[in-house]
Formats: sequence, C-alpha cells, structure tokens
Amino acid sequence: MWLKPEGAAISKLFSKPYWRRVWIIQEVVVAQNIKILCGKHYLDWEWVDQLYVMLVNMNNYDLSKHPHALEIKRSAGLTMVSIWDRW
Repeated sequence: MWLKPEGAAISKLFSKPYWRRVWIIQEVVVAQNIKILCGKHYLDWEWVDQLYVMLVNMNNYDLSKHPHALEIKRSAGLTMVSIWDRW
C-alpha cells in the first residue's frame, strides 16, 4: 500500500485543520475537477477517492499492518471524501 514515510505524509496532510473549514467543504461539494495542493505537490481527487474506498473496505486487522492507515481512515480529510461520495 505505502511505506512508512508516505503513510506519515498522507496522515499529516489529511489531519490538517483546514479540512474542517466550511469553505473547504463547500468547494469540494460543488467542484467538478478537484486537485489537492500542498506546497509543490498535488493529488488528484480520484486517487484520494480510491484510497478512501480501499481503507473503508479494509478490516481493522489489515489496517493495523499498514503504517498510519488507521489514522488516515479516521482523519478529517478522509471524512471529507466520504461526504463527497455521498453527495
């Protein structure tokens, strides 16, 4: 799935407080093409959505084998993806 440094970076990104800001939620809900920018790096929303689906479908035992997987699954950023998926 990912190595420890990548898991830590994803966890840090999705735990940032801006995922809880109302204007971010509004932007995600109405956007047609979403890219997540952080410094000089970016992620396509489709990748994030695939990550969300994979983590939701994993049981806790499997999650425990991957560094930071449970933190990422519980993060505000992944909660945003679940809202977007339901919208």
